[in-house]
Amino acid sequence: MSSEAYTTGLGCENRPAAHTITCDDDENKEHRDPMSEPFRFLSLPMEIRLRIYHYLAPNTPTSPFRDDGRPCCPSILRTNRTIYEEAMVEWYSLMPYKAYIGAKQLQLLSLTISPDEALPWMFQAIKFLDLSIRLEKVSMPGPKYESSRHLALHQILHACFPPRSTGAGNLQQLRVELSVMPPFFVAYKHQPDQLRRALDGNLSALRNLHGLAEASIIINFASATNHIYGLDHSTAPLLPWKMEFMAILRAFSNDLEQSISA
Repeated sequence: MSSEAYTTGLGCENRPAAHTITCDDDENKEHRDPMSEPFRFLSLPMEIRLRIYHYLAPNTPTSPFRDDGRPCCPSILRTNRTIYEEAMVEWYSLMPYKAYIGAKQLQLLSLTISPDEALPWMFQAIKFLDLSIRLEKVSMPGPKYESSRHLALHQILHACFPPRSTGAGNLQQLRVELSVMPPFFVAYKHQPDQLRRALDGNLSALRNLHGLAEASIIINFASATNHIYGLDHSTAPLLPWKMEFMAILRAFSNDLEQSISA
């Protein structure tokens, strides 16, 4: 099994079948060596099983090794369905993962997911997520949007972060990087009100998250945006409309960060 399969579970997509119960003849039971009795792992308390899963799991998304440097043990995932699901939930809650959202799709765990596809079930088990969002030419959700592709970011985020009332997973730490691409900057550079509406309309699903242990949002202007429009202080003075654009982004991200952490 590749190191990728240790963390994504892709090497175990076909989950094991449920328990198989076998019956012994009474005569065989009398002569069977007690040491040959199978160990009933699922009879252990849940907290003990979770500690075992934790010990067997890798400690980074790309490493097949445990915290003590010894190889992890993915073979336990093939035992049965109950152990598979318990172990996978525990493994995905131990380490940070990265996801990327563009205008049309989500990239997560070596998968490319379109807005109309269901998220992998293990996404709900992730506790630590670094999320990179490319702000391209997007429009506000509503009855008068230009085309369905502009709703991709809005739809993907709502799929990732539904309201808490419907279950938003185990997420505790979220780090978001908003990358401003040239098309987005061109579309809203002279329209402050439209910029605010576009940000709120497309990123509103992040407000469904509340009470995270840690939430941070940073703004990154793509190198092409900096180069073409002179947003770098060292290369050109910032005109008032450029300063207003960046101030709106910062104010929005600060407000969103506070909303997530509340």
